[in-house]
Amino acid sequence: MSARGRAGRGAVVVVIGLGLCWLYLRQARTIWVTSDGASNALQAWDMLHGNLLLHGWWLSDVTFYTTELPEYLLVEMARGLTWSVIWTSAAITYTLLVALTGLLAAGPPGSQHRLARGLLATGIVLAPSSFLGTSVLLSSPDHTGTSVPMLAMLLVIDRDRSRSAWMMPVLAGGLLAWTQVADQVALFAGALPVAIACGLQFARGTVRGRAGRGTASRTDLMLALAAVASVPAARMALRALRAAGGFYVHPIITSGAGLFAPLSQLPYHARMLAESLAIVFGANYFDQRSPALRAIAVAHLAGAVVVLIGLAVAARLLLAGRLDRVSLVLLTAIAVLLAGGLLGTHLIDIFAAYEIAVVAPFGAALAGRALGGRLGEARLGVPLLGAGLAASLGFLAYDGSVASYGPGSQPVANWLVAHHMGTGVAGYWQADAVTLASGGRVTVAPVSLTSGAAYRWEAKAAWYARPATYAISPPHAAPKESPALVRATFGPPASVYYVDGWVIQVWRRDLLAAVHHAGPPRR
Repeated sequence: MSARGRAGRGAVVVVIGLGLCWLYLRQARTIWVTSDGASNALQAWDMLHGNLLLHGWWLSDVTFYTTELPEYLLVEMARGLTWSVIWTSAAITYTLLVALTGLLAAGPPGSQHRLARGLLATGIVLAPSSFLGTSVLLSSPDHTGTSVPMLAMLLVIDRDRSRSAWMMPVLAGGLLAWTQVADQVALFAGALPVAIACGLQFARGTVRGRAGRGTASRTDLMLALAAVASVPAARMALRALRAAGGFYVHPIITSGAGLFAPLSQLPYHARMLAESLAIVFGANYFDQRSPALRAIAVAHLAGAVVVLIGLAVAARLLLAGRLDRVSLVLLTAIAVLLAGGLLGTHLIDIFAAYEIAVVAPFGAALAGRALGGRLGEARLGVPLLGAGLAASLGFLAYDGSVASYGPGSQPVANWLVAHHMGTGVAGYWQADAVTLASGGRVTVAPVSLTSGAAYRWEAKAAWYARPATYAISPPHAAPKESPALVRATFGPPASVYYVDGWVIQVWRRDLLAAVHHAGPPRR
């Protein structure tokens, strides 16, 4: 292909990518921002202004330090500290997810039926559902963004060349460690599956007497060792960041919570797993009144069925010894994630569907690799796949037209800024969101109103060192965030204001003087 042809193809790819990003941004804007995403935007803003190690921050059990936070920082350089940072970053992340899923499904250059494979996988993940799918896949950083570096790692493995075989395990292991610093899901979606799959391939070669003679066997061994080494490497990196005065990250398993759920809870977890899979694959509209949404659910359910068939075909190829390395890693990762969702303790309700969000791009990529070739051989295969992709694009355009949930915390943030209110307190789900909505011009520190303590989760110690004179409660507040509980905790206010359903109570003294455990994170 000539230089002009390559430039033309590149321009088309850029235009398509920008168009998809705009559609995802349009859909992301249909939901309000919560404190989960707002806290990440505030952390990135702090990094942008010199606090690169996030000194004084208590993070959650997921840091996003090497994945979404750098992305947020770059977006904030262009757009400032606003809600749009979260929507824009979510759109960029999902655009990359779709592109990488299609590329991984297509296989390395020179593979047969690359177009059919890529079209099949892309169509499955192209259009997140507007009902719950937006909040799970196109909102605050959760585990969806972890798919991006994991897909990139698998692309590195898929582009194996004998002359660079020594470097490929190094790059893959580095990506695995880098991502585990941000999210421990990368351990179960990346490091563990790579170690198991490549170890199995090497062991099979040993049994058949090929180990040590072929480049593929040596590469499998090196990949397995790199995946295992990535786990302590990530943990050492986190400890080094902490020792250097960086952030504190909460352990994933808190006291009193085990790794596995009791056997008595398996039926409930099986139902939550099935409903979560319906959400991440977009097939969760069946209880909606809208005929359009039900039709979209049927189409997405067909995509989920295709993924299921792809899993079965991949399993059959595995038993026959004909499954390629990357497809085996994908199959293993999906099995590990589904087993974790069924047997673990994290899928407590359908709002935790993000815990298995990685299954969607991995399943789509595996389906493309396992089934796309057969569709490509069919005379009408590629046209049918193109029609399905066009339908998914229509679903995506429709999902972005769904009405917004409303202004969220923006009205109360505007009021606080207009009245120069400075620092206040609120429950977790309001505090960081209002701070972000104000563009950082006011600070609302999260507190636990039931215990009167600083809420040391996605919060900064410096927030509790400033005098706070007001407390805010959201419309239709839950009992633990109600104005009555605020008064019970801090006493009668000097004045009360009402803004768009929010209740703002003001005192003539520092409320944080009564809040305990507000010191900086310990090393």
